[in-house]
Amino acid sequence: MRYLVAFLLALALFATHLLIGGTRILFALPGLAALALAAGAALLARRESDAARGWIPWTAVLFFGFVAVRSALSPFEYLAWPNLSVALACLVVYILSSRVVVDAKLRLLLVAALVGLAVYDFGVGARQFRSGGDWMPFGFLRSADYRGRASGSFICPNHLAGFLNAVALFAFAAALWIRRGRAWRLAAAYFGVLCLAGVVLTGSRGGFLSLAVGGAVLAALALHRRFQVAGALPVKPLLIGGGVAMLVAIAGIVAIGQSSFLSARAERIVDPTDIRLKLWRAAWAQFQLEPVIGTGAGTFLIYGRTFRQGVVQDPIHVHNDYLHLAAEYGLVGLLAGLGFAGAHLWAGWRSHRRLLTRRPSSEGNGSNAVALNQGALAATAALLAHSVVDFNLHIPANALLYAWIAGLLASGHSVSRGPAPWWVESIWRALLLGPGLWLGWFAWQRAAGEWHAEQARVALRDGQAAIAIREAREGLAAEGRNPWLHFYLGEGRWALAQQAREPAAGRSFAIAALEAYTRAAALSPLDSRILIQQAWLLTLLGRSDEAGWVYARALAVDPANAGIWRTLGHHYRRHGQPAAAREAYQRAVELAGDAEARANLEDLSGKGR
Repeated sequence: MRYLVAFLLALALFATHLLIGGTRILFALPGLAALALAAGAALLARRESDAARGWIPWTAVLFFGFVAVRSALSPFEYLAWPNLSVALACLVVYILSSRVVVDAKLRLLLVAALVGLAVYDFGVGARQFRSGGDWMPFGFLRSADYRGRASGSFICPNHLAGFLNAVALFAFAAALWIRRGRAWRLAAAYFGVLCLAGVVLTGSRGGFLSLAVGGAVLAALALHRRFQVAGALPVKPLLIGGGVAMLVAIAGIVAIGQSSFLSARAERIVDPTDIRLKLWRAAWAQFQLEPVIGTGAGTFLIYGRTFRQGVVQDPIHVHNDYLHLAAEYGLVGLLAGLGFAGAHLWAGWRSHRRLLTRRPSSEGNGSNAVALNQGALAATAALLAHSVVDFNLHIPANALLYAWIAGLLASGHSVSRGPAPWWVESIWRALLLGPGLWLGWFAWQRAAGEWHAEQARVALRDGQAAIAIREAREGLAAEGRNPWLHFYLGEGRWALAQQAREPAAGRSFAIAALEAYTRAAALSPLDSRILIQQAWLLTLLGRSDEAGWVYARALAVDPANAGIWRTLGHHYRRHGQPAAAREAYQRAVELAGDAEARANLEDLSGKGR
């Protein structure tokens, strides 16, 4: 049964990873379904004597549990779904990793599978880097902003770097310590170097820095073990390791030098103009609104717009996991998260110290337990460093991976004393059963609505308004509380209104579109993207007072949105208020250099004639 659980766990990790990291709910659902099955299978597995003990695992229950409860109580239901589902999925992965799949051989098989996934990502990333385009496997598309950088199965290269860093560190730890022959260790080292090459291709500055942190931790742990076991400074390993590190560094520098794009990014490791600084300030302002328990799951999408400064891209993530956690979950969430991380680092260190007491003769020339322990500690250190400048923990695939690593550290800390008492085991089985059932229900309930929402979005992207309308309607028949299904329905109807040759038909489509936008706004009342469409249609339909109220609401939640100011300028211009229109257009130009607003401003000033 343990092998079945391990297979389903690997399936969940793979499915989530390959489907753009599970960054849209639809693409996370297969992995959640696999975890629900794994939880069910784990209930039938025998109790393991090496399962995690003591207080360490309860820090995971506290952290993931608080995130799940706060998400369930968040003000915007749809925005909270991703965080709620990922928190419960991480809890399931953690319990499976720390209490069921605890055999070192099974864990090494999982590491080998992750190495295979990393090799696949390297191949995909090499093609992306070489072509300089936006190609992705399975027909997915990524932003043109990432052209020239490898992202593998992910949309963003930074998240591929976060994954490859973890796999590389496990591979190097295996090369140092696994109980296999030299050929196996050389193979592990080779795949570790391949992962390093993949990190270089991502051009992720945070990836470079976090890899350096993780590599330093791994080197320190390895040297400490060599010193303790040998009783003297390991001169030979130091010289060999230093030589290899130097060769890898030289190879990396040469590779970066071959690309002007990567060279430019490497020169800007520390960039005072980085957009992250503005996002961090916005997150800090959001944190101050509700410093104890935060403003709720997914709400940075709302408040990030409210507090955005200057020309800032649509702020979906903070690019700092700690500030993001504080903004949405307050000090309680932040302290629970830091306590969870600190407890598992401590558990890993205690395990490292305990493994030093084993006599070398009992391990031969290596130890699978040591390889797993050092790889997990180094990977965790790399993640904690990377989280300062990116949001790997908001990518479901990487969040699940690191939940598995935390479970490995927790059970490695435990000393085998036989199975836990039946009542303790019953509590853990209940903690596994509840989230497992919920994940299965969630995947079943949301599948149809999310599928049709994605089809509608793609149809709109491709200019197929009629198909988008059909897909949105079918999705709403299955899931009526998804605001984006209503929004996509409105977008499709508005596209048909603009294409209509007869004014009466165009007005009819516009009225229908406004109805859909209004329903979307009722479900997501502070989303400026929805509000701006609602306001503009009210303007076109001659409902000026209502439009003015919606514009005011949109500006209250997103005052630095150039699109709102540009559309407000159109509103004033249609209603014979040229002075107010000029002010609105001028504001749009100041915020983002908006070309359309500039053209209208020049026209009003008589320069465009």
